[in-house]
Amino acid sequence: MADVFISYHRSEGTSALVRRIAAELERIGIFCWYDTKDPDPGYFVQTIEQEILRCKVFLLIWDEGANNSEWCLTETYTAFNGKNHSVRVPFQVGTFTKHPEMGFYMRRCQIFGGGNSPENADIEKLIAKIAALFGKTPAKFVDEDDAPTKIFDDAPAKIKEPPVNIIQSGSCGENVIYTLDEKGLLTISGYGDMDSYYGGKTPWLNRHQMISAVRIQKGVTSIGSSTFYKCRSLASVTIPDSVTSIGNEAFYGCCRLTGVTIPDSVTSIGNEAFASCNSLINVTVPDNVTSIGLLAFYTCSSLTSITILDGATSIGIGAFMGCDRLTSVTIPDSVIFIGERAFAYCGKLKSVSVPAKATIENDAFPDTTKVIRRE
Repeated sequence: MADVFISYHRSEGTSALVRRIAAELERIGIFCWYDTKDPDPGYFVQTIEQEILRCKVFLLIWDEGANNSEWCLTETYTAFNGKNHSVRVPFQVGTFTKHPEMGFYMRRCQIFGGGNSPENADIEKLIAKIAALFGKTPAKFVDEDDAPTKIFDDAPAKIKEPPVNIIQSGSCGENVIYTLDEKGLLTISGYGDMDSYYGGKTPWLNRHQMISAVRIQKGVTSIGSSTFYKCRSLASVTIPDSVTSIGNEAFYGCCRLTGVTIPDSVTSIGNEAFASCNSLINVTVPDNVTSIGLLAFYTCSSLTSITILDGATSIGIGAFMGCDRLTSVTIPDSVIFIGERAFAYCGKLKSVSVPAKATIENDAFPDTTKVIRRE
């Protein structure tokens, strides 16, 4: 269940704006849902309706596209006429002739002005208002005289807590076991490789949304494919130096994960391993990693800097595509291949230095990025 549902009309600029807003909110612990982040194929319409009815804030990015979109109008109708009690927040971008039905609903809300275009939209006041509703007002955004009354309190008074109970346990590898406690800590121990779970069908699937922390103990040698797929409450991970590989989609969609320390023992990072981890801020790739997989960090929209240590030889297709806050990349001399669209849609990456011998595939970098060949 999301805290904030974001309704919008898809376009390149507006989609980037949505990712930017979601990243800011999730950085302070407010989880967002929007269609391209978690589409849930096969149950798309049902998922949208459920998320709208369960959310605490319904946020409409109200631009000309949304103003004339049947999808956005239907979502707005659901938010106003459904059986939920969410706060409705319109964020208007640009000027246009208001659709009569959409205008009818919007007159019942406080409208936030977001500028003339998605690219220059000022979101600070919007973030401050939504954060304040949850009692998580970021100091850099808040005008104390303008802050609304807190209506969602997710920090109840502390009481004396009983011992933490294990609510589930079992095997997740030939010689690897797990325990999940009632507070959401998943502990993995033993020795050897973890199993892979293609499609995310893990032993803890029915409780994967309650997992808030993962502790992998020394002796475990791999993190299996799709092991933590869409664990959307996961905020911290401990990886020991016995782990040598991180599988495909291992942390895909872990949208509350702000940082991860990849130990020097890791030699491979799989395809989409950290894709859609849009709260990740910075990443250092160890010098034992020889290849960064296809879409490994795709749409990690909070990522601002990447350091790839000497040892890596290839950066996969779309590896960092859609990291639209990325400003700094360090690529070592060992890299000989940079895949197609590896850094596509990284619009803030103004320049990058690459080895003279490296093969750079088509559209590996945005047209606005200055690529400097070094000898």
